[in-house]
Amino acid sequence: MRQSGLSLAARALVAGVLMGALFRTAGGTLDARELWARWRFFPGSRRLGRLALVAAAAVAVGIVLAALDARHEASPTLYVLLLEPNYWLRLKGLWLDRATPAALGAVAALLALLWLRALLLIAPLLPIAMALRGSWAQLTVVFTVLLFVLGEFAPLMVDQPYPSLRWLLLRTALGLGRSVALGALTAALFGVIRREPGPLPGG
Repeated sequence: MRQSGLSLAARALVAGVLMGALFRTAGGTLDARELWARWRFFPGSRRLGRLALVAAAAVAVGIVLAALDARHEASPTLYVLLLEPNYWLRLKGLWLDRATPAALGAVAALLALLWLRALLLIAPLLPIAMALRGSWAQLTVVFTVLLFVLGEFAPLMVDQPYPSLRWLLLRTALGLGRSVALGALTAALFGVIRREPGPLPGG
């Protein structure tokens, strides 16, 4: 039986809460007070500005990939779009159908909604970014996995059946590429980077 995305998200939330309550590390916990202290270490406006930047980058990457995907929309081979809904086609339709101030407002509203959705997806990574310390590559892997599982893999598992195995592989590769790009940017802007030690003098 096909399950709704809301049901799966609720189950994942309950599982996460139970795991956090049952599995505690010997070194203590990172509670809300500790996270708030780390948040205040740097100006909050700087983090919020960077968060807005990452969300805008997510929208831009999504639209570019949608535009590349839509190039085959009218293909005689009945090409199945990898991204559905395809927001590039929606933005294009809103503007081309009625090139009026009202259409411009509709385009701006859709972009704002996409930005807000990206913001809600990336914002939960901030506590993780404040708790982790590692090299840029290590943090990129962590954020990529989280973004891919939450933003790409979980919704894809709900959207079954798939047109073909080739479509599924291409869609997974596209989602992974998008997650890598945003994961790398998130690690660079929010991660606590641990510089790798250089060679010892005379070594």
